[in-house]
Amino acid sequence: MRGLGLFFTLLFFGAVLGASPEAANAGEKEEGHGKTEGIVLAAFGSLVPDTLQSMEKFALGLTQDYPESEVVIAFSSSGILKLLRGRDPGIPSVGDALAALVEKGVERIAVLALYVGPGGSYAELARVVEEAGRLYAGKALVRLSPPLAGSEEDVFTLGSYLIYSMPEGMLPHDAVIFAGRGTENPGSLVYPALNWSLFLQGEKGSLYLALNLEHGDSIEKALNILKANRRRTVWIIPLCVVFGSRAEALFAPGEQSLASRFREAGFIVKPHRRGLLDNPSVANLWKAHLRRTLRDLRP
Repeated sequence: MRGLGLFFTLLFFGAVLGASPEAANAGEKEEGHGKTEGIVLAAFGSLVPDTLQSMEKFALGLTQDYPESEVVIAFSSSGILKLLRGRDPGIPSVGDALAALVEKGVERIAVLALYVGPGGSYAELARVVEEAGRLYAGKALVRLSPPLAGSEEDVFTLGSYLIYSMPEGMLPHDAVIFAGRGTENPGSLVYPALNWSLFLQGEKGSLYLALNLEHGDSIEKALNILKANRRRTVWIIPLCVVFGSRAEALFAPGEQSLASRFREAGFIVKPHRRGLLDNPSVANLWKAHLRRTLRDLRP
């Protein structure tokens, strides 16, 4: 784990960079004028309205915690942004959000990465910010935070938060599957690291598994572990920032969904329809990342 922690620290530590060159100024708010500090909540994006409400609730809390800062929600997925243009044109891309803040004279911007692990989407976000830094150097300082599970300490903390915020009604012998999707890159190491964290911190007799659905044999391996441990009831908890379409697909009635696979194998499936951002304990870990990022920006 120490080697993994060093890997995360070296590879994903946010660098001080400049703001985006994009000219658009989407979602500008009058109350932002005169502020010299900004916070961009950078998420992949979602088409499900309830997910935006989760992010707006989180953002509202940050405006109360940091009244001197302007808080902006931004999406990084160009595909989702294109589909949203006709529904909610007020949601900017990350580049547009940075450009709008710089245009208003904001000098320090913390980009809080609302990502679980340092996978492909996070790497693309880092690339966007790096490119912007080269074009806007000298106008504003921008620091990108690590993802939620960006270090050994983060993975250990996340594991403890997940264990001690189990769904109401869960029984001691019930098993829990934390289901997510990790791309085929070093960011996928978050899953075995989280499994180790859950194993170390779980109570005797508990069974928690972090499942990467991008690995073809991961479901079969999980089924074998559950059978070997004689479990009957399985809770499925999405390892997603918000409860969007990907999370909902875990419980779809079709035979290809995760819930259906477990039911076919004879297990009682209990769905937990909540994203990580709606878990107050886990949200506090993102807030801790933001505090450190802002502290590094301030003189």
